[in-house]
Amino acid sequence: MTQVSKYKLRVEVEQRIYELLSDSLAKIKDKGEMNNFLDDFFSPTEKTVMAKRLAIAVLLSKGNDYQEIRQILRVTPVTISKMNLRMKYGNGSVKKIADKIAISDDNKALLQELASVFDVPTKGLPISDYHYKVRERSQKINRLKKEI
Repeated sequence: MTQVSKYKLRVEVEQRIYELLSDSLAKIKDKGEMNNFLDDFFSPTEKTVMAKRLAIAVLLSKGNDYQEIRQILRVTPVTISKMNLRMKYGNGSVKKIADKIAISDDNKALLQELASVFDVPTKGLPISDYHYKVRERSQKINRLKKEI
């Protein structure tokens, strides 16, 4: 587990360094630059912890129950519960972001489902090609629904 120094910072210093971190992250607009920053700044364990917390929030937003989240992410019910409490009683930022991610994922699946409505056999196209296209789209929809 990540260790924090036993020496406490003055409140104004702590606030200033949090502000510096927040401002620095807000300035990164490029995904590649963000990935490089995260790789350099956080240990692999810290990145995994943060990614799992976000994934828990998104899965909770999508309506997954604790057992499903536990199986998917290999986390304890206590970890899920802590994130659930933060989403319910925190300042709302985690819930807002998780809901945006969940909605965008749902929209990807919805768009694929809508596109599948137009998968009709066309004149001259062998029926096996049509079935292949329908099966391929169905698999893509299922994959999108399972993704975070």
